Amino acid sequence: MQRIYYSSSSVVTGNEIATAVLGYAQALSRHARADVVHVPVVLSSGETATASLLIGPVSQMASIPEQSAAQELRDPAVVADLERRSLALAGGVPSTALYAESPSFEDYE
Repeated sequence: MQRIYYSSSSVVTGNEIATAVLGYAQALSRHARADVVHVPVVLSSGETATASLLIGPVSQMASIPEQSAAQELRDPAVVADLERRSLALAGGVPSTALYAESPSFEDYE
């Protein structure tokens, strides 16, 4: 599970979902666009719910691993939708591929 910190709050969601949310936020930021995403989350009571997040170019988000007694949240449809949206913004290039050819600085001081 991952805790996504967003604005002055946070939500707990599955690892794949968190990765997809951050990837889409990054894609939106690159194109100065915003969107609302709806993702499954685990509440402090242990129940699941849906969170709506407005993400865009000025969104500051971070995620960290979260220990939880709840079962790992998985929602392949949400992940696929966020990945599809990210790809559409990137012109069909997966966001991970954008870093595949990043320069290496071995002896940088």
